Amino acid sequence: MTKTNGKRSFSQRYYLLWLMLPMLLVATAVTARASFLSEDPDVLHAFSYISPQPNAEFVSAGTTIAVRPSWIQSNTLYETIAFTVSGTRSGYHDGEIKLADDQQTILFYPDEPFLANETVSVTIDLGEAETNWPNSYRYSFHIAPPAPRLPASQDLIETGWPQELQTATTGSQSPAVSYSFETAPADLPVFTVNAFGQDLGAGYIFLAYFNYAAFLESDAYLLILDNSGEPVYYERLHPLVAALDFKKQPNGLLTYFNPNPVQRKFLAMDNQYNLVDSYEAGNGYDTDLHDLQILDNDHALLMVHDNRRVDMSQLVPGGQPDATVVGCIIQELDSAKNVVFEWRSWDHMSILESNQDLTADLIRYIHCNSVEQDYDGHLLISSRHLDEVTKIDRNSGDILWRMGGPHNDFSFTNDPGFFHQHDARRLPNGNITIYDNGNFHSPPYSRGVEYAVNETAMTVTRVAEFRQTPDIFGPAMGNMQSLPGGNAVVGWGWSSNPIMTEFAPDGSVALTLSAPDTNGSYRAFRSPWKGDPTWAPKLIAKGNESTVDLYFSWNGATEITSYEIFGGQDPNNLAFLAKVPKQGFETTFNYAAPVDGAWHFQVMPIDKSGHSTQFSNRSLAVVGREIKSYLPNITGDN
Repeated sequence: MTKTNGKRSFSQRYYLLWLMLPMLLVATAVTARASFLSEDPDVLHAFSYISPQPNAEFVSAGTTIAVRPSWIQSNTLYETIAFTVSGTRSGYHDGEIKLADDQQTILFYPDEPFLANETVSVTIDLGEAETNWPNSYRYSFHIAPPAPRLPASQDLIETGWPQELQTATTGSQSPAVSYSFETAPADLPVFTVNAFGQDLGAGYIFLAYFNYAAFLESDAYLLILDNSGEPVYYERLHPLVAALDFKKQPNGLLTYFNPNPVQRKFLAMDNQYNLVDSYEAGNGYDTDLHDLQILDNDHALLMVHDNRRVDMSQLVPGGQPDATVVGCIIQELDSAKNVVFEWRSWDHMSILESNQDLTADLIRYIHCNSVEQDYDGHLLISSRHLDEVTKIDRNSGDILWRMGGPHNDFSFTNDPGFFHQHDARRLPNGNITIYDNGNFHSPPYSRGVEYAVNETAMTVTRVAEFRQTPDIFGPAMGNMQSLPGGNAVVGWGWSSNPIMTEFAPDGSVALTLSAPDTNGSYRAFRSPWKGDPTWAPKLIAKGNESTVDLYFSWNGATEITSYEIFGGQDPNNLAFLAKVPKQGFETTFNYAAPVDGAWHFQVMPIDKSGHSTQFSNRSLAVVGREIKSYLPNITGDN
């Protein structure tokens, strides 16, 4: 095959195959799973990575084909490799060949998607590559039937959440701190903060805040909070759906998942809060909400929850013949958003391994909820419905080990294990942290836990545990974050309160953050952050009989230490009036007006280096008893 404008067009040596395709299609019409090419037994040895895998079932119709040769440099092979791809229903597929930015993975993008319920056969021709291996490989995989669509209320949340919320427990609380701001929305959440004197980690608290009881109907906020619970940054999201997983990535961007059906993807903001990038699943899949990890090489790891029709009556007594079974797919995207690695639970884990009711109409048989790059480049995934953390080979997709659950490969030396867990992370010291939802502890309780994992002796030893007194039970969602210095943040997920606790290294409580009942955040994080918004600071002036009350803030600005206040009756000639220190999210100042009448004001934020930044809006207020009686409530911008 030859290369033309980045594509391979089929040549004469495949012309006979093209002419024979109609006969082959007839011959394979008896069964949708038949392949008209014999499987090459060497294909899995010739390629360190191949996707979809040979004989794979339930493959997306929008899939690409990816190979990573194990014996030859891919950037050289890219010039000679050719793909012949045919579907038993869709026929021959021309397409484009790309080399991923790792210079190792070669991808074939079909010009048209495949068709449901067909077998796709692939011939990989290596051209004139000098190797002792064969120069041609053949294999096939099967395209899934059309995927069932779940209602949004089931698609975005975990099975049984409404019932599980009823068993969530509430930790100890103190009276709520009440505050309101003139320069922020009236429904901006108010938090209760209890601090206990221990040193806190550096940075701010990050939440994607929404109402658990009305997940798809309540207003949602992205929030960055200080240690008093006051906002540093807020963004009210529309339409009325909840955002999730708001956090700072290693590359400095802020990311969060937007479940809006039009924008169902992870969105990324820079330090000026501009949307600068987005991340979504490839190969025709919908992006899952649970996790996005941006790696040091600008690759990204994310997940897919893959809905498929399965005749469960053939697998278990009482199984539904038309059940919807949800598998897990892990994808790695390169910097150009090519899928350079894909792992599918269908290829490696049986539905029968699940701890779910296999006679139900809807079975989330694995329910992966986090993905992590391990210290050796392989991957860790957390699977809630297996009660398991699994290590996956980054090339072959083979399972290297399984921790927890019925298929556990380890011995837990001093711990009962974890149940329905979230957020498995590898620490720089080699330990693994997990948020243990603890649904099957007796009685149920949740905790953050850190394990020392010996992958030679296959032992797991608990080295730290973070629990509150009394215990908190968050049956769904949640996370644990280890901070530099030894503190740990636990986001309790779906618990009544608190929604987040910061623990000292000895396990004592350093800070709790609580919200109104049935409100909270999927995860909670603490991270350093410097925000530099492009929008102007906000000022509101309210006139009284002889004074003016000024309220001003700059949403998202983290480097401001003071404000200079300017005012006067001539809007074109405002005089400097005062300089006041920043008081929190919103700073107030009362100005004694020397004369009645209309007064105009602006403020200028001053940063930590003493530099002026940008003026606020100009706000008008009217001072004077007689004037105010005729012109009540005069205030505003001009």
